[in-house]
Amino acid sequence: MSLSLHTNLCKWQAYQTYALERGQLIHHLLQPRISLTQAKILDYGCGSGGTALTLARAGASVDAVDIDSKKLDRINRAGLPPQSLNVFFANELDLSTRIGYYDAIVLQDTLEHLPEPLSILKKLRYAIKANGWLFISTPNRLSPINWLADPHYGLPAVALLPRHRVKAIVADRLKWRSPDKPDFPQLFSLKSVHSILIRSGFSWQLVMRQAVSFALQNPRSMWNHPWHLLAVHRLDKLGAKNLLTACVNDRPGAINRWLMPTWFLLARADR
Repeated sequence: MSLSLHTNLCKWQAYQTYALERGQLIHHLLQPRISLTQAKILDYGCGSGGTALTLARAGASVDAVDIDSKKLDRINRAGLPPQSLNVFFANELDLSTRIGYYDAIVLQDTLEHLPEPLSILKKLRYAIKANGWLFISTPNRLSPINWLADPHYGLPAVALLPRHRVKAIVADRLKWRSPDKPDFPQLFSLKSVHSILIRSGFSWQLVMRQAVSFALQNPRSMWNHPWHLLAVHRLDKLGAKNLLTACVNDRPGAINRWLMPTWFLLARADR
């Protein structure tokens, strides 16, 4: 089966189209916590670069890293001074030369793609300044929404599977991806995210309410599937946005552990 028949193809096309809007969400979450003007930021797993561009245009100096050279080649630095945005392929950026360097590091929909997340997070911890922030967004493997259709391929139950099983289905059986693809996703539970962050030396907090409140006013900053955007539009028509916001909280309790499809959190390095 070709990639053209991929059930989530239109979603991922929209994901690229709305890259700058998603960057605005990160801008919104970081701005109250650090001065973005002249801040040093690492966008680790930058994709097509929407967040890196947004932060660079806000005055930050951004290092953008990704394993997809084609996406990196498409990043447009038009209008930016040379020092504002530096693009690195995969392991070209040596984090050992950036100890205590970054004011913030962004892992936007990246954690689930890392084959060794604990190892990477330990390296990132040392690259952050003592008062710096690590932002993470990552999908919830236990959310019923993701059970029914996983966020990467739109397939039932795949969200619950380990990485090698995802590869077996998506690459070996369905032929939607090349078997050589290095980053088949494996989703986490909130308990697992907590464990990885604590073991790598971070304390953390959810920022769900702030993220969702912003996204309800700017839907493309969080959602890219046409059905999801339609649902937000209908909530607006019904005047139910405030009700939904009231249901969202920043506690690692049942709602966030079991229901929320994606988490938004900020972490700080323990010194």
